[in-house]
Amino acid sequence: MHLNPYSREVQFAMSMAAEAVLVEQEPTRYEALIRVSQAIGVHRDPAELFQVLSNELRSVVKFDSIGVVQYDEAGNEMAWHLAEKCKEMRDRPCHELPQEETIPWWVYQHQQALVIPCVDRETRFPRALDPIRTCGIRSGCAFPLTTVHRRLGVLFLGSEETEAYSDEDISFLSLVAGQIALAIDDALNFEASRKAQEQLKLLLDLTNSVVSTLDLRELLRNISANLRRVMQCDFVGVGLPDAGNGTHLRLYAVDFPESKGFIREESLIPIEGSPPGTAFRTGEPYVATIRDVAQMTPDSPPSAEGFTVGCVVPLVSRGRIHGVLNLARREENAFSPDEVRF
Repeated sequence: MHLNPYSREVQFAMSMAAEAVLVEQEPTRYEALIRVSQAIGVHRDPAELFQVLSNELRSVVKFDSIGVVQYDEAGNEMAWHLAEKCKEMRDRPCHELPQEETIPWWVYQHQQALVIPCVDRETRFPRALDPIRTCGIRSGCAFPLTTVHRRLGVLFLGSEETEAYSDEDISFLSLVAGQIALAIDDALNFEASRKAQEQLKLLLDLTNSVVSTLDLRELLRNISANLRRVMQCDFVGVGLPDAGNGTHLRLYAVDFPESKGFIREESLIPIEGSPPGTAFRTGEPYVATIRDVAQMTPDSPPSAEGFTVGCVVPLVSRGRIHGVLNLARREENAFSPDEVRF
């Protein structure tokens, strides 16, 4: 899609024009919007950003629950932030519901603000509203977070009062949503640039390692250590076919500083019924959660080490599969398609 090089400036100018109207009508809210704009412009960390947002908005808009849902470019849910008021909604936000039945997904798909004056009278989203009622929320509103470049997510607020949000509230919060979207877009661009620089440095480091290191195991250890740092993993290991039999892979080189001792070099991995074996046999990357691994091999070493997500990439050269590269994280941060391609 071709983007006008001035599209971002146009969006900002329109936002400022709307703010100029707002200052005539609601000077206190305008001051709050300025503070929000300044705050979100200096915070890169999402947790800090949304905490500041909550604090600033609370002085000018009444709410008992506030949250932001981020989506990736494919529309997959990435993260929830804040979701104050109800711990259950924050920890497990609608995971049991099909995505298309959730309120954030409706707003994200339709790119329209959604206002629910009274939860008890609302007939849409029946299953999604049940946990909201349980948390004591009686009315709410949600706004798309969108820039001219991409759709990013949804901002939502809820109140224990019915009909808590006036037309003026909705207009003001729409401006806030626009500012948040610009801040998230900037943060994503900054992060993408940082990752690209780190990946370039990694490739240069790997090239230097290959040139300067003659010992294969030491070379693979160096590569694993560099990959673990750049990919922000807890474990990286290279598995090669075991010379003694054709049924197992052997962990030939491992970088795992905080190992509990369940996974170490020379460990054998069965080719049948394991994610590394699947990647080795098929020649395709294998991305999995620990639940997937547990179904294949209960009481497996990855479970004992506390891994939650993993990725296995086949090592292919000149049409032959020589082994596999294994990566794992203890934090629930799934490997993205971009990471797998890299």
